[in-house]
Amino acid sequence: MEYKKHGVVNTAIEASLHRMMAYIAYGIEYGDLSPAHTYLSFTSTTSFPLALRDYLTSTTTNNVSHYVDELNQIIEKARSKHAITLPTVNELPKAAKHQFESRLARLYIDFPAEMESLQLSLVTSVGARLTPSDCVKQQITFFSELEQRFREHFKSANLEEIVE
Repeated sequence: MEYKKHGVVNTAIEASLHRMMAYIAYGIEYGDLSPAHTYLSFTSTTSFPLALRDYLTSTTTNNVSHYVDELNQIIEKARSKHAITLPTVNELPKAAKHQFESRLARLYIDFPAEMESLQLSLVTSVGARLTPSDCVKQQITFFSELEQRFREHFKSANLEEIVE
């Protein structure tokens, strides 16, 4: 709304974009792609300003890390106060890693160009986690073929109903 009102990326908009990317990076760090999915769903719509999408991919890499560090400090302080620990992606149980990879594959199917853009926009180490592994690539192929078969079956089923 702020961008639509002024038409430029001011400091308030920049800070909001960086905070948003920090939450996405934090989620990825701990195996949660929900913030990334929300971001991709929102920014892939035609109503999201192209200039903001371009801004995220071109200038935020260095600035986002500051917000990620700030968010980590806030959360670590709360965790230590309540003795809560969370595993990083590398420490997740096998089932959780599989779920992360399945969700990542789904994001690459639903938002292929946006995923590449997101990967470039994030802090280097977190963005690298979005690179599809062999397992993710196999799932992308599997899900894509499954959807294609479903579409073909659906089309032929509709044609049969129309003919009858």
